[in-house]
Amino acid sequence: MQWTGSGPTPAHTGGLTPVLELRKGSPAIFVVDDDPVQRLLISATLQKHGFRVAQAADGLAALDRLTGGEECALLLTDLHMPHMDGDELVRRLRANALTASLPIVILTGSVGAEHESELSHLGAQGFILKPVDPSQLLANVRAALPRAS
Repeated sequence: MQWTGSGPTPAHTGGLTPVLELRKGSPAIFVVDDDPVQRLLISATLQKHGFRVAQAADGLAALDRLTGGEECALLLTDLHMPHMDGDELVRRLRANALTASLPIVILTGSVGAEHESELSHLGAQGFILKPVDPSQLLANVRAALPRAS
């Protein structure tokens, strides 16, 4: 792993993981989940298929980085997290001119029809149920990425 950011080294990022350089020009996917095992499994699957991956453990950390200009072609976010949940993260990203059109896919343990409708109205392109199935993850990522261009 090569640290590509400025500032503190990865050991001093307070739970944040740097962007991993796999292939120049490959899309950068931002994974936000408070469960480190889920983040690792999702990130490993994406990296195996050539994507660059950045991670955050909660919505507040992701919001700070994304509104600060960190490169991201697609956001995968959990709904239930400390400091800022996925609902609020989506709302704030949609309200910011820099991130308003960012494709977003929600990671969740369950989605009811009412909640799914609400999140779709906010602009989520899709939902992935946990535990994450790698083929479903890749299908949702590939379906959402063309919206980034």
